[in-house]
Amino acid sequence: MHFTQTNNDYFQYTFNGTGIEFITEKDSSQGDIDIYIDNVFKQTVSTYNASRLAQQTVYSISGLPSGTHTVKAVKKSGTFMLLDQLRFKSSQIQYNNTDPGILYTGSWSLNSNRGFGDYNNDVHFTQTNNDNFQFTFTGTGVELLTEKDSSQGNVDIYLDNVFKATVNTFNAS
Repeated sequence: MHFTQTNNDYFQYTFNGTGIEFITEKDSSQGDIDIYIDNVFKQTVSTYNASRLAQQTVYSISGLPSGTHTVKAVKKSGTFMLLDQLRFKSSQIQYNNTDPGILYTGSWSLNSNRGFGDYNNDVHFTQTNNDNFQFTFTGTGVELLTEKDSSQGNVDIYLDNVFKATVNTFNAS
């Protein structure tokens, strides 16, 4: 738990997502906190309670555009302001195959302007067995979107270097 006793002290944190929850305790030693999202004042929240209550969500926002945002909380009154936890909300964040975080190993090529409805109208492809790509992400899940076609075959999926499944990307059309 981080805390301050000085009015106008603050914390701020930049996150990627569509919302955030500010979790702290409520207690008789706590007071008011001003909340800002992306440098815009949102509201003053009270963390005062006659008796101690741990793990309280004192501020929550959702429905932000998917992307990078900054939360700032400023101590305004009371003896203490505490930060216990920030919990992030996110919609699915999509990464295109051209994202610099994707590491391709082998003989990959980029095909742009395919006109098949691909995300951003492009794909990376390989014709060599055992070629692979890796992508490091922060989150609780991941989806791989690709086409299915008669020219496609089996793909082995690993998560954190542990084999999870072989998926079949073959389809007659």
